Amino acid sequence: MDDSKSASKLEFDGVTSVLGEEPVLHRLRLSVPAGQITVILGQPGSGKTTLLKHLVGILPPTGGSIRLDGRDVWSMTSDELASARGGIAAVIGGTHLDGSRLFSSMSVYENVACVARHAGAADDEVHAAVAPLIQEFGLEVFADSFPEEIPAHARRRVLLAQVLVSGMPLIILDDVDTTCDPRYLDAVVRAIKSVNEKRRATVLITTNDLSFARGVADEVAVLWNGKIASLGPPDVLLRGVRTGDEFGRRFFRSDLAGPLQVDVGGGDLHGDERARRFFSVDPGRPVWCVAALLLLVVVFVFWSSAGTIFGRP
Repeated sequence: MDDSKSASKLEFDGVTSVLGEEPVLHRLRLSVPAGQITVILGQPGSGKTTLLKHLVGILPPTGGSIRLDGRDVWSMTSDELASARGGIAAVIGGTHLDGSRLFSSMSVYENVACVARHAGAADDEVHAAVAPLIQEFGLEVFADSFPEEIPAHARRRVLLAQVLVSGMPLIILDDVDTTCDPRYLDAVVRAIKSVNEKRRATVLITTNDLSFARGVADEVAVLWNGKIASLGPPDVLLRGVRTGDEFGRRFFRSDLAGPLQVDVGGGDLHGDERARRFFSVDPGRPVWCVAALLLLVVVFVFWSSAGTIFGRP
């Protein structure tokens, strides 16, 4: 295959998103280094898929910018966006970026093999690239079947296999854990890491599965309340976190902050319309305010007691 394509770098700068009247993302900032596997970890409904749709040019953000190799996706012309998409292999919401690429007239094996050929694989390389994925993803029993003859969960694994043999410098996978049979998640992790190591592709994944994130990521970004709340290597960021409850206690401790709120009366100009402003509370701020108040009380009590002890009125 052609290995000349360089890995892509992504930058989300102040990305804000309002869908209808619902605030989803609030001035989100995240840099995804080239050639690295980055996992965005967040609960269902946290805005992970919305962020990916902004990235690939499907859904415009309310504010902020998204840069692909230094170029703002939403400042591109239609031709420039089409060219940029030519370097992206993505499964978002269970389908490819360009819609389903499963050809009904081709077998499962040929559906994956044709993508490998398009990526520049020579005839003797196609089978070496495709056969292991077909086997590891549990698709060998369906290899000679047509897409409409196999179960939906198997079709999703075929889509994933296509992405992984595409040779693209940027691979985007949305909620792999919910669209893939859990029996094959370990195989998916191995396949993703193999593609990243061999081709140095930049891989951006969204998930709410702690084990999957821990197993596949070079870096984990925790999405909470419309922002990236924490960022770091999984062995550090997720140390001691094994369950959803533990995850919630560590990263979503701030029910005091409440949901994102929108001020529809003000905002900055965005295109021809006035963009909405978000109001959110720093998760740690209420805790620190209470601690400071308690400290003042302690100081006051000590001062009063000291005055009595040393004979001051």
